[in-house]
Amino acid sequence: MPIPGWDKPYKDLSKLVTTPAQIELVLAGKKTQQRRENCFGEPGMRFEIAGRQFELVRVENQRLGDLTDQDALKEGFPDLRQYQEFIQRIHGGGPGSSWNPDSQCWMHEFKKVG
Repeated sequence: MPIPGWDKPYKDLSKLVTTPAQIELVLAGKKTQQRRENCFGEPGMRFEIAGRQFELVRVENQRLGDLTDQDALKEGFPDLRQYQEFIQRIHGGGPGSSWNPDSQCWMHEFKKVG
């Protein structure tokens, strides 16, 4: 079933989580969500990380300004401030440069299967 608000082909689900540090958090069970600018799939779709199977269980569009410390924990960070700093760092800007509270992102929640 297509995701409401997304009318383009999905991005390559195998590239949902790509950095070694983030992959390590997923494999350790400390990261169960990934936010991206684009939608990578819909609930029920499966993907592989380091030979392990994962399944999308929830996908939704969110505003960055609506994220909470609980969301940051699911991303593998201790709090929202550290998650914001990470996003700013990977997007090549200084403080505040890439964290616009009105920006939209796609939250992909997943679980390990098998």
